[in-house]
Amino acid sequence: MSSDIFSFKQFNVRHNRSSMKVGIDSILLGSWVNVEFANNILDVGTGCGILSLMCAQRNQNAIIEGIDVHSESVEEANENFFNSPWSNRLSAKVRSYNDVIEKKYDLIISNPPFFNSGIERIVNPRECARHQSSLSPTSLLSKGKDILVENGVIGLIFPFCQFKEVVEMAELNRMHLIRAAKIKGRRELEFKRIMMEFQMGENLNFEPVWKEIVLEDLPGSPSEEFKRLCKNFYLKF
Repeated sequence: MSSDIFSFKQFNVRHNRSSMKVGIDSILLGSWVNVEFANNILDVGTGCGILSLMCAQRNQNAIIEGIDVHSESVEEANENFFNSPWSNRLSAKVRSYNDVIEKKYDLIISNPPFFNSGIERIVNPRECARHQSSLSPTSLLSKGKDILVENGVIGLIFPFCQFKEVVEMAELNRMHLIRAAKIKGRRELEFKRIMMEFQMGENLNFEPVWKEIVLEDLPGSPSEEFKRLCKNFYLKF
């Protein structure tokens, strides 16, 4: 199989022209986020379309739209969608998140750029995809309040060090933390990533569900919890 193609159990992803390659963050989020309730899903910064495809596999009824400002990513995402078993429910278009105004969604999902470099001039698509000034977790939440249905959910993955800032932004926008998963490579290491789901609405009187995910027992040896989470996707699991 070509290195330009990433093979999963039910679909393949070509990712040689997209701004970001298939990575562990997207696979974790696509496996973890709750998609069962959603009829309409928006995948922000879709890249090659990996999150959209994972949502389509897990929810056999959802209509899923991917958006990205990088035209070659969108072209490749649409090719991946066309070649998948769920082509009739998937689409991608070149569009800025801030320009989405005419529709509301049950679920917004995104693996946003995580490299807050302070660079002012973006010189290539990969740098743009990694640069938080173009699409940060806090900007995703701020805009999300306008295009989520009441009780709609936004699911994100981002660096663990940012979680307090993100929670504060969510609260300012009437969003309540309902689920979170802290991620570390091995048990002796520090947490590096966190996945969070925030729900729109007033007076959601319940405590969020917290989880910890350790990816490896030893270097190169996936943990059982990692295997359970991603077993429906990874060929090796």
